[in-house]
Amino acid sequence: MKTFKTLCLSIITATVLIFSSIAHAGVPPTADLLYNEIDKGTGWWQYDYTLFNTSPIGHVGIDLYDLFLYFDPLASLNVLSMPSGWDWTDGAGFIDVFSMNPGAPPIGTDIAPNSSLGGFSFEFDYQAGMLPFDATFVNPSDIDNPYMFSGTSAPTSSIPEPSTILLLGSGLLGLAMIRKRRMVSPDY
Repeated sequence: MKTFKTLCLSIITATVLIFSSIAHAGVPPTADLLYNEIDKGTGWWQYDYTLFNTSPIGHVGIDLYDLFLYFDPLASLNVLSMPSGWDWTDGAGFIDVFSMNPGAPPIGTDIAPNSSLGGFSFEFDYQAGMLPFDATFVNPSDIDNPYMFSGTSAPTSSIPEPSTILLLGSGLLGLAMIRKRRMVSPDY
């Protein structure tokens, strides 16, 4: 009887995860840009960025390949480092960083759904803080229809990703159902 209940709970959890992936299929791709800020004490501020493709796993093939970051057009910018396979161009008030190799690893250097890439490090001659950005996504099988997401960078924190919240919520719901069941029928 206990094995049957465990099997039923596993089937319910798998069904919730499958339906959440299907439900996310119509949701546009999303991104987060988190940073660590370092005051260099010389009037310059270093920003180490990590770029997240927060699109649900159901968005297989929707890769993030371009980031356009906006800042004060009167400010100076130095590029300290860039991830392997990525390059940049900049101008007054913007920097555009982009993947040089289409597709997600191991084939390319784009950022696949539900993954991230760090190593973007810049210096500004002012405390830039939270900056607006545009992230561009493409499906390698449909390169003529890219999707753009606009957001604002944020300081690094312990904000869990949506899929983590969903998984934790499903587990807690399952435990609550088991607990309720045991309280109703103790002959378990």
